[in-house]
Amino acid sequence: MSPDDATPTGHGLSSLLRDARTRAGLELDEVSTRTHVRASYLEALENEDFAALPEDVYARNFLRLYARAVGIDVQDALTRYDAAKAAQHGPPASGQAHAQADAQTARPSPSGEAPANNTGEVGSTPPQDAAPRRARRSAAPRRDTGRARAMVRQVGPLLMTLVLAGALVGLAVWGFNELLFQPSGPVSTPTAEEGQEPQGADGNGVPDASAEDGPAAPALPGGDALPDEVLFSVTSDPPGAEVTVDAFPLPGTTPIEDVPVTAREARTVRVTREGYQPFEDAVDLSTDRSLSVTLTPESEAEGGSEGAIAAGDPSGVVVIVNEASWLEAYQSTSRGEGERLAYTTAQPGERFEFSRPVYLHVGNAGGLEVIVDGESIGALGSGGAVTGEAFPAP
Repeated sequence: MSPDDATPTGHGLSSLLRDARTRAGLELDEVSTRTHVRASYLEALENEDFAALPEDVYARNFLRLYARAVGIDVQDALTRYDAAKAAQHGPPASGQAHAQADAQTARPSPSGEAPANNTGEVGSTPPQDAAPRRARRSAAPRRDTGRARAMVRQVGPLLMTLVLAGALVGLAVWGFNELLFQPSGPVSTPTAEEGQEPQGADGNGVPDASAEDGPAAPALPGGDALPDEVLFSVTSDPPGAEVTVDAFPLPGTTPIEDVPVTAREARTVRVTREGYQPFEDAVDLSTDRSLSVTLTPESEAEGGSEGAIAAGDPSGVVVIVNEASWLEAYQSTSRGEGERLAYTTAQPGERFEFSRPVYLHVGNAGGLEVIVDGESIGALGSGGAVTGEAFPAP
């Protein structure tokens, strides 16, 4: 089923995802970058095009990552996903009518007689004056044999058809499993976390490969982790930091909650945020773990954060965050051009400073206060509005 053919079921999954992404000011490619999930899978979730998704366990993991990236309730999204998927299943095909017709054909007539053939042997009765009663009784087994032969002729082709269909279905399932789980050639695959796409020889991969010697089983339906995985949560002060585990990035930025990772006693966790010294330490992840990190600002002697207002420079743009909002900033007057200075979900209490020129793109215009050259110009728009504005060089 193509995206054009997919029809939302009315259970709200499509509108829930698309509206949340629009409020966050994100394109599908940007959500794909944050979650490390293919954009084609995210688009299939938005369109309720379940035929374009891989197995259900993977599709549910993709939906969890999508929901966290755009800030909606994960369980609500999963409930709508189950309802939408169930609504698209039509009544199963049934062969009962054909079976009943075959059985009716093979069933003897109410009189108990079989049709006669040209020889007159089956179903024919010799004149009573020419055959004794014992000969008439011996005709019954011959009539039963005729009915059995007729039933074999009718049921035989049906049984052969069913066997052939079963063999074709089994072959298709085997081929799909081989294509989905086997690499195209001998490769050395490092341990991966949920949401990352390890690359095979053809450049394609299946997310959620988290094993040292090959792909491991994914999370169970409903979100429960398999015994070889644990749930890892990370918070930072300030929030909005990126986290890697043994160099593999976790989806989104802090706070990050309940991400399944491979269980191991010592894993290198690194927390980084622009303008702050990185945090790195060996963390025991043999069981579920929550980590809280306080980041230290970089000193002015070390150069500070690029794009920040230089000391004593009044010609700059300051963004004060009052409500959570998506924030992008570029060292230019157009979105996506020049050096990217910020690309994060800004949290209340955060403050961003940029030298001009700078272009701001926000997902909740009413939740931010903007100060230009030391004077506040208020918000860039109403609450929940997605907008952008350029501040050229003075």
